[in-house]
Amino acid sequence: DYTGTLVLISHDRWLLRRCARSIVDVRRGGTVLFPGTYDEYRQSVKTGPTTSSPRKGDAVPKLSARELSKEIERAKVALSEAEETVTKMEARVAEIERSLASPEPDADIVAKTIEHTKAIAVLKDAMHEWEQAATRLEELKAAQG
Repeated sequence: DYTGTLVLISHDRWLLRRCARSIVDVRRGGTVLFPGTYDEYRQSVKTGPTTSSPRKGDAVPKLSARELSKEIERAKVALSEAEETVTKMEARVAEIERSLASPEPDADIVAKTIEHTKAIAVLKDAMHEWEQAATRLEELKAAQG
């Protein structure tokens, strides 16, 4: 019921995902206000600048060599996780397709078709995440030189 502003400083991503309505990214180079959820902020970090611009007076932070190195490691982890998700979803889609190709006599084909459609959508999203993670890693490595 609280309508005021609350400043929350945390490394707990679970908490940030559930509470944050805007993010202030504080780094050595300055601060950037991101008007959105934590997940939207992380997505913007992966894909680069968004259409929302920093507040007047805020500078887009330039990464130090140490920060860049950390970001590269994070990008590698994100890429690995995305690859794992794609692999799992490809296997799940193939499994559903096999069951649709040779259905059991009492199989609910409509339910399996709906499940297949949902799995394809998740796979498509996972592939998009993988592509973004790969692009982000390439950009970071290029910035590192």
